[in-house]
This record gives sequence, C-alpha cells and structure tokens, in this order.
Amino acid sequence: DFINKMYIDKSFSKNFLNNIKKVIKGSFTFAYENDFVKVNPSIGIKLPKYDIPPDDPAHIFTNEEINMILNRFKNNHCVYYAFLTAYCTGLRIAEVFALTWNDIDFRNKTISVNKNILKKNQAGGTKKRHISGNSTTVWYFGTCKTQTSYRTIPIGETLLNAYAELQIPLDEVDFVFVKKNGVYEGTDSCKYPFKVIHYELGIPCRFHDFRDTHATKLIESGADIKAVSKRLGHRNIDFTYNIYVRVTQKMESETADKFEEICGTL
Repeated sequence: DFINKMYIDKSFSKNFLNNIKKVIKGSFTFAYENDFVKVNPSIGIKLPKYDIPPDDPAHIFTNEEINMILNRFKNNHCVYYAFLTAYCTGLRIAEVFALTWNDIDFRNKTISVNKNILKKNQAGGTKKRHISGNSTTVWYFGTCKTQTSYRTIPIGETLLNAYAELQIPLDEVDFVFVKKNGVYEGTDSCKYPFKVIHYELGIPCRFHDFRDTHATKLIESGADIKAVSKRLGHRNIDFTYNIYVRVTQKMESETADKFEEICGTL
C-alpha cells in the first residue's frame, strides 16, 4: 500500500520508487535477521506495472473509457479540456499544449495548428541542468513536426462550448491549458493523470492514443480518408491507414454484413 500510494499520489518515477523499495527491503531484512520482527513483509513488494503490448502499442478507447477518464478529471479543468481536445481533434500532445487563445476561432469554428511546445533547461538544452534558485524547466515554442502538420481543423459545438467555459479572466494568460491559478506546466500536466488512468482506472494507454482513437472512430463512422489524413496533418492517406487506423470489431462486423449483401444477389 505504501509503494502504491507513493506511485499514484506522489508521481515519482519508477527508478525513484525502486530506490525506496531497496531501502525498505534492506531495513526489513536486517530487522528479520536480527530477530526484531518475526516476518519480513517486504519480500513480496513489486512495483506497479502497466506495460503496453509491444506488438501493437495503440489503445483505442471505448466510449465508456473516455467517459471514465473525463469524469475522473472533471474537477481538473486543465487536464479535462486537454484530454477532450485531443479526443475531439486528434492533435499530438505537443500541439495540444502549444495552443494559445488566438489559435481558436470561435466565429469560424476552427483550431489553427501552427507550433509545438518544447521543454528545455535554462541553457536551452534537453538534458536536466539545474541552476540554484531557478526552475530547471523552460518552455519554448517550436516548429510543427512536418510541413503538413501546419493545418486548420474544423471543430464542433462540443469543444466550442467547452472552451467558452474554460476561458480564464486573466489578461496575461495566453495559453489555453493552464491551471486555475494561471500556472503553465505544459505536457508535464499529464504525468500524474496518466498514473491515475493506469493504476486507478486500469486503462493501459498513452496520450497519443487519443489521436489513434480519433482517427479510427472517424474512419469507422465512414468519414473520408483524405479529410481525416488532412485533419491529422499527414503527408498522405497511406500513412494514415497504416499507422493510425486500427481495425475494430465494428469494422469487421460491417465487412461481413456487406459481403452477405453481395451474397444475397446470387
């Protein structure tokens, strides 16, 4: 219980937790060998594991899972709306947290994707570098992943209404996804929530799976593949099909039904 609580509540890395486990096991082993305790309770300690199968790392969310995730974080407006945006648009995590309010056009109902967000140290590098008395993290705007990643995405009333509720009345706040006090944590905002999703909700997934799910559900519903590919910012439709679109049970069932219709003409 102690290890699990440290994992989900403190957001420590597994490497850090492993060091804690070594101290606990070493302490109880010493106590047991010197007859301070009759049983060594640390023998069965294992770190939480939520590995994703290596053959197909994508997890296509069901509607129930999406509702579980959104309901779990309904009181954390930054995480809730970031997840909702990713699910409704298929944006990458760095694209989601790079959004500023001038990227959202309420009149034309679109989102403009024109930059990424990057985390670096004070010197501009990607490795950790701490200067005493200063934050180790500096956020930078970067270019989009590819030229086709620059795009304008139509959005529906679900997101528009959500953004209307989200806007924070602080003139100095420009980022869309910040805490209620205006603090910006970028993509780090998702570290703790995904521990909750993995451990508490039992859903083995990544942020990128919102993108996979968005693409798959669009294709599953009969959306034009060219429009989906453009929406995701891909260079061609083959890339969209091969990488992001997974065959679902509904697709398989519909394929069988369509062939039955063909057979009915015999």
